Amino acid sequence: MIKILRIICMITFCSFSIAILIGRSKAKYYNYNDFIENTYYYSENRTSVYQTFHRIEKVLIDDSKIESVDDLIKKSQYVLKVKVYDNPILYGKGFINQVQVLEILKQVDNDILEGQNIKIYDLVSWIGYDFIEYYDGMTPLNEDNQYIVFIQESPSPNLKGVYMFSSIQFGHFNISNSNVNILTNYTQGTLTLKDIMQYDFVITDCESKKEACDNFINKYSEFQKQLIKLFN
Repeated sequence: MIKILRIICMITFCSFSIAILIGRSKAKYYNYNDFIENTYYYSENRTSVYQTFHRIEKVLIDDSKIESVDDLIKKSQYVLKVKVYDNPILYGKGFINQVQVLEILKQVDNDILEGQNIKIYDLVSWIGYDFIEYYDGMTPLNEDNQYIVFIQESPSPNLKGVYMFSSIQFGHFNISNSNVNILTNYTQGTLTLKDIMQYDFVITDCESKKEACDNFINKYSEFQKQLIKLFN
């Protein structure tokens, strides 16, 4: 009987140790500056993203149906004015922004307070050894800027209390700069994450879809102007 109890205790101890190791491996401790300077940016087509992450398609706003800032506000659970307060967390295959709430423009529940620090998943589909894939042109937040973000509760967060952007194309707008900076005809894997941070959005095929590209840039620019006028 004593031998059996010893075996059970050993199994329990080993299981507990393994669980701790697994938990630690999910939260990666990394040098942020080294990461952004040596990690190359890719833009993953949203069709491929939807095939891999079925739940994402159901919760993200259909950007093709967004015609105004009012549409974005109505379709988002939370609209906030924020700034980056610390480096993002690299958690498993997720990249999580850490921002401070400067102003609350809309929220469905009173669970966020002005001055509060919250976390928001970047729309990233994969992080490899030296590359990162963002959903269809979205770019990372830059600590030098303030943003209007359109977010919602994440359907299946790896970390409790982490939000996600409501939209791929219109998830966040830089309101620190009145000029929109969109990179067109980007060749995959040619710029690092640090290089990409100067851009508001990335487009890879403006030459073949010039009219659609021009229409998007005009819409994005108009939305940004409206947001700066409304909330800055």
